[in-house]
Amino acid sequence: MKTNNQIDHLKKNITKLSVIVTSGHFPDFQTVESDGESVVTTELTDRQMVAHASALIDHLKELQREIAS
Repeated sequence: MKTNNQIDHLKKNITKLSVIVTSGHFPDFQTVESDGESVVTTELTDRQMVAHASALIDHLKELQREIAS
């Protein structure tokens, strides 16, 4: 069983990941390669979107387990 502090941290991570996944944008800028050029953007690449969506699902499953216990 996680402590209240750990559960609060988990909820904050879920909130941040939720915003990123639903908007498709990072809260900060990043530099990505596009057609051989460096581009500054907040938009997620497809790989980043998949990774963030997977992390969100994992965090939600963990929270579900904690609530059920």
